[in-house]
Parts: sequence; C-alpha cells; structure tokens
Amino acid sequence: MSGLCDTTLIREQPASPAASLTDDEWLLRGMLRCLACQRPMIPARWVDQDGTRVYSCGPACPQRDLVAAEIEDHLFLGALIRDAMVATRCSDADPPVSPDELDRWRATDAYNRRAVLETAFAWVEITATGQARPEWQHDLRQPSVAAQTPR
Repeated sequence: MSGLCDTTLIREQPASPAASLTDDEWLLRGMLRCLACQRPMIPARWVDQDGTRVYSCGPACPQRDLVAAEIEDHLFLGALIRDAMVATRCSDADPPVSPDELDRWRATDAYNRRAVLETAFAWVEITATGQARPEWQHDLRQPSVAAQTPR
C-alpha cells in the first residue's frame, strides 16, 4: 500500500448538509482519529492508481493511509457481531447488554451501514501501526467501576 508521500491524493469534499449520510460512501467520515498526529483522518482518493478510497490525515503525519473498504468492513463486522449479541441477548456479551443499548440497536436500520457503525462506535482511534482501536458506544454508557464501589 502506498503512503501519502509517494502518491497523489484528491481530498474528498465534505458531504453537503443536505446530503443524507446514507448516501455518503465514506462510512467512517468524522469517526477516525489518528493517534500519531492527533488529527481526524479525512476521506481522500489515490489519483495515480485506481481511485482507491482511503482515509488520510495528511502529508505531515507518518501514519499510512488506510484503505477505506478494508477498515470499514473490519469495523462493520465487529458492529454486526455486537448487534447479534444484543438481538439474542447473549449471556456472554461483555459488557452485558443494557436496556439503553437494546433500545438503540432496535431503532437502528440494519440495512444502513453508516447507522450500524454509529450505533456501535463513538469514534475510532488509529494507532501508529494502522490498527483500529474503537471506542464502543456501550462502553461509554456503562457506569464507572468507581461509581459501583460501595463506600
């Protein structure tokens, strides 16, 4: 995979406010954060290759571009697994499924990939090695361990 420094990129324009997110081909727009430079990763395309969709944080960052289809599919699969655990009220779910999470998943259109990703993740951090570290919505809504400790 080519890095940002040795290929030409065209930065994709943000979706217009009137455009529906369901029509946006960039499923993770606004959700990816680079840990190397602390900036959001934005949609771009490789021009001198085949127009591959990528997420990039810019030429000043050592982080390699992420091929959009690969990272989107990886995170979408994780989201679908959590959705299945919620739908079946799996007893092995970690953390356990809360009533709030069950309501959020029930309200989500399972055919809308962007909606599924937003229901699953608050944001996704990308490490210097290109690994995704998602911040799950259900983790943000869990009561803290300190709050559960009796005094």
